[in-house]
Amino acid sequence: MSWGKYNLINTPELIKKVDDYLMKGDGTPRFPLLSYDTETNGLELYKTSIIGFSWSVNNYQGFYLPILVWVPDPKSKKMKTKDK
Repeated sequence: MSWGKYNLINTPELIKKVDDYLMKGDGTPRFPLLSYDTETNGLELYKTSIIGFSWSVNNYQGFYLPILVWVPDPKSKKMKTKDK
């Protein structure tokens, strides 16, 4: 599979494909370096949740695996008003 610059990994099939890309058949890593980051929904210790992981093995492509998906509540939609 040819990977693009930004890759959303959001199905079991894509998880398997990216695993095959990152690991050799004998279970050893294919790349000597891997950079990763956790994405959270805030900055307060003990009050935030991890919502996803991102990683890259080179300067040309990155991967993102969402753990949680935010679905906004339509009732919380703010109405824009304009004052004088």
